[in-house]
Amino acid sequence: MKNNELLNALYPILRNDLQAFSERCFYELHPADSYADSWAIRSVCYKIEQCIAGKILRLIICVPPRSLKSHIASVCLPAYLLGRDPTTKIISASYGHDLADKFANETRTLMKTPFYRDLFPSTIISATKDTQSEYDTTEHGGRRATSVEGSFTGFGGDYLIFDDLMKSADASSDAARKRVIDWFETTALTRLNNPKEGRIIIVNAAPACLRFAGPPHRERRLGGPDNSSDCGGRSRISDRRQQVLSIQARRIDASGTPWPYGVGQPKTLVGQRWIFRSVPARAHSTRRRPN
Repeated sequence: MKNNELLNALYPILRNDLQAFSERCFYELHPADSYADSWAIRSVCYKIEQCIAGKILRLIICVPPRSLKSHIASVCLPAYLLGRDPTTKIISASYGHDLADKFANETRTLMKTPFYRDLFPSTIISATKDTQSEYDTTEHGGRRATSVEGSFTGFGGDYLIFDDLMKSADASSDAARKRVIDWFETTALTRLNNPKEGRIIIVNAAPACLRFAGPPHRERRLGGPDNSSDCGGRSRISDRRQQVLSIQARRIDASGTPWPYGVGQPKTLVGQRWIFRSVPARAHSTRRRPN
C-alpha cells in the first residue's frame, strides 16, 4: 500500500479517536522525540472522549508530571474539537499568560500543518482573528486563552479547559488555592454558553490538582447542584457526570520519590506501583450525610 493510501485509510480513525490523533500530532509537533504509549495516556484519552460524548460534564484529571497531559488536553483536544466541529467555542486558562499562550500557539501551529488541513479541510483559522491568545475559525468557532484572574469579557465557551491552574509550589498554600477557587467560581464558571451541557475539564499535576479537587473542594466549584443563578441556575448534574481521574506514580521503596514518566520513558518499571482510581467528584466533598 502506498503512503497516500495508508494515510487515507488512517484518516477516519484519526478523526474519531483522540488517542490516535494525539499520538499522530506528537510526531507532527515533536519530530525529534519518541512517543511512549502507556495505559495512563489511554485512560486520560478515554475519560476525555466520554466528556466529548456528554457522558461526563465535569472532569478533573490529576496525573504525574511529564505524562503528556498538556499535550493531550491543552494542545490536541482543542484542535480535535475544532476539527470535528469548527463552530465550537473553547476557553482555556493556566496559572500564567505565558503558559496559556504557549498551549494556544502549539494548537495554532498544529492546525496550520498540511497534515491537519488534509484531515479537517473544513476547519480554517480566520485571517481576521488570529492572535497569540485568540483565534477564530471561518465558521465562527475558536479558542480564547487566558490566565487565572484573567478576563473572558465578551466570549462564552462550550468547553472550558483549565490546565495547571496552580503552580506546584503553591499546592500547600491555602491563600493561593482560595485565590484560584474564587476566580474559578466567580469568573470562569459564568462563561459556559450552556451550563447544563457545557463541559469543564481541569488538568493538573498532583499534588496541586488534588489540593484543588480535594477538601475543602465542594460540588459547586464544578458547577454542580449548588450552582448559583449567575452560573446557570440550580440545574442538577448527576454524580456520574462529575468525575475525578487520579493517576499517581509512587516508588515502592522507602524513598517515596515520585517517578515522572512520559516522553522517552518505558511503559513499566520494576519496583514501581501504579495507582489508578476514577471516582465521582462528590467523593471529594467534605460534606457528610446526616446520621
